[in-house]
Amino acid sequence: MEGKVKQYQTYKTVLFFAETITILTFLFLFYFLDYSFSLSRVIYRNFSSFFLRILFFTLIFYFYLFFLKLFFSFLSDYLLEKKFSLFVGKIKTWFFDFLKGSFLELIFLLIFIEIFYSLLKNTSFWWIFSWGVYFIFIFVLAKISVYILPWFFKFKPIEDENLKKRIQKLAHLFNLKIKNIFIVDFSRKTKKANAFVSGLGKSKRIGLADNLINRYTPEEIEVVLAHEFAHIKNKDTQGQIILIGLGSFFSFYLLNLAIEKLLQLKNIPIYEIANLPIFIFLFYLFIFLWLPFRNYFLRKIEKRADFETLKVTKNKESFISLMEKLAIDNLAQKYPPKWKEIIFYHHPPIGKRIEMAKNLKL
Repeated sequence: MEGKVKQYQTYKTVLFFAETITILTFLFLFYFLDYSFSLSRVIYRNFSSFFLRILFFTLIFYFYLFFLKLFFSFLSDYLLEKKFSLFVGKIKTWFFDFLKGSFLELIFLLIFIEIFYSLLKNTSFWWIFSWGVYFIFIFVLAKISVYILPWFFKFKPIEDENLKKRIQKLAHLFNLKIKNIFIVDFSRKTKKANAFVSGLGKSKRIGLADNLINRYTPEEIEVVLAHEFAHIKNKDTQGQIILIGLGSFFSFYLLNLAIEKLLQLKNIPIYEIANLPIFIFLFYLFIFLWLPFRNYFLRKIEKRADFETLKVTKNKESFISLMEKLAIDNLAQKYPPKWKEIIFYHHPPIGKRIEMAKNLKL
């Protein structure tokens, strides 16, 4: 089993870096080999409206990125998951999910780029205002995620009366009133098990994968719910949004410094539409540099939720057995290399979570 896990995780890591390097290389070459300026000239000849120029340049440019992302999604989200018997859906299921995700991404991208270029053209403080708009977008996405997720999964209320009673009793221990808990049809697509909190405020809901309900004990499900209740009690979704806000502020600030130096060399206005690929290249790069810092704090948040889960449930055995099962079902490394933990892990590795449970005095 360890060999299978290591092989799967190695493939995932290689594909991640292959996709990142390929996209960054494409953005860099598209800009510095003047393809971006050639496209810009065509757009300028055909449209006089600044709004339409931005719209059609973004649409055409996204078309190129779409096929790059489609290729790597096919490798990592379909072929690899199929190879290791994790994805159980049909290829059309994966493809339509990819199309739906790309459509939503494009809509938000078009809106943001239009606002972004308007700010570039009208204020020297564009990076601060752009960050504000980006932060609002993140907040709105978190708020409406409860309406987006049903595009990809079916949600249904819990029918098991015993489980309902367990949930209400557990919620009482956290001083919470929980209404929106749903079973999510993960088993239609994957063998992986998961649980999550989506939405903000009154729209907040907890999703439990049906794989958890079908294959895990009531005590283990209770541990999963306790972990999610701890997140709600601690307002961790808001904390995660703040972390994204800090990372994007850092990225927009560096973007402002870098783009000023670059455009001085090229002697072109900052609001030239051909600059879009280099804006995306730099922002992509700076966000990646922020990942280790963001994930460090996210691991702290998750560790605190684990601690509160154990303190409330007082059930080490079920917590440990849950972690062991999740490691098997998700092909997760219990002890990944340290560099990998620093860069990628927003939860503590499962081995460390088990150690914490074993060593905790209740």
